[in-house]
Amino acid sequence: MNAFLSIVFSLAIVASSSASPLRVVATTPDLGSLAREIGGDDIDLTVLARPGDDPHFLDAKPSFIRLMSRADVYIETGLDLEVGWAPLLLQGARNARVMPGNPGHIDASTVIDPMEVPTGPVDRSMGDVHPTGNPHYLLDPRAGRAVAGLLRDRFSALRPDRAQAFRERFADFSRRLDEAEARWDARLAPHRGAKLLGDHNLWVYFADRFGLEMAGYLEPKPGVPPTTRHLQHIIELISRERVRAIIVSPYFDQRHADFVARNTGVRIVPLAHQPGSRPSSDGYIGMIDHNVEALASALDGAK
Repeated sequence: MNAFLSIVFSLAIVASSSASPLRVVATTPDLGSLAREIGGDDIDLTVLARPGDDPHFLDAKPSFIRLMSRADVYIETGLDLEVGWAPLLLQGARNARVMPGNPGHIDASTVIDPMEVPTGPVDRSMGDVHPTGNPHYLLDPRAGRAVAGLLRDRFSALRPDRAQAFRERFADFSRRLDEAEARWDARLAPHRGAKLLGDHNLWVYFADRFGLEMAGYLEPKPGVPPTTRHLQHIIELISRERVRAIIVSPYFDQRHADFVARNTGVRIVPLAHQPGSRPSSDGYIGMIDHNVEALASALDGAK
């Protein structure tokens, strides 16, 4: 009888664990938005970075370590975006479920083709160059779809009884993304080939998706503030290359962009690097909606 009760109790624990929401920790709001799209009420989601944060630099807070210690799933952008702080969280959490190589550790970059992978040695003299490629791929909706599919598959493996719900949510997200992409393509089609200037090298995937060209950056090297000499070079480049807009991110000092705009007449366009980092940019699709409309409106007036 005792053995029977023990078996029943064990099965109850397994069933309870299977029925409980997955405790998911995502490093950035874009990953969090995609996780919510696929996980719905079947996940308990925490996002570590706030919408306006620079995700390269985040404090490894003790509260983050506690969250990681209880997590079933950890999702990171990868490509060394979080290399300065996430390894400290993983080490401090001592949670085998979310360690690299285990089912609860999801590196979203494994399903995308990185751009700007250096072909030679990388050192600090080159600035904040990512040796495995540019990590800002989620500004391209094609990458968003791929990552959503990865989350569907990994969530399903961890909660097989909810796999159908994850598949249905992915199908709904994919349908809405199809509709949005048709709208975005139509909105930016008149501006294909337009040359843009960025404050930081955030926008290469976005530009590639919509047929735009990044002519240069206000930073002479990634993570290195511009000098007066470099800004003069940028002013000359804008005239020579007929750059039509300067796109700026929420967490960069805009005074350098303001200086260049005053001396060239080129319009500054504030874009969202994460969902919620600009007004009317909530959610993954909302973020790209904001960016497409803001840029298209500026380019409409810059012909």
